[in-house]
Amino acid sequence: MIAPLLNTPPIIGTKDERARRTKNISLSKKSLIDFCLAESQNLLSSEKYQLAIPGAIQSLKFSKDLYGDMSVENVEPYLILAQASLGMHSPRQAEEVGVIVLQ
Repeated sequence: MIAPLLNTPPIIGTKDERARRTKNISLSKKSLIDFCLAESQNLLSSEKYQLAIPGAIQSLKFSKDLYGDMSVENVEPYLILAQASLGMHSPRQAEEVGVIVLQ
């Protein structure tokens, strides 16, 4: 999943090669979003709140990159971040995440 993200793109490529690379990167990011969200949810259900945060942040970064800052796909990572914050007894941090979602 991560290999297309790590490979450096060729300096000059055909239109088809660039399109194929863009598609592979998109598919890799989508797969990583799903994986990170699933792992974060599992960690939340195990009450390992601190460990759930990095996966949620990474999925949020990929989601924003693929879908944009104001996309509905960003809601789930934000909710995981808020739940983890509440689980760590940090309501102020959870409130900040909520304010970002509502903007």
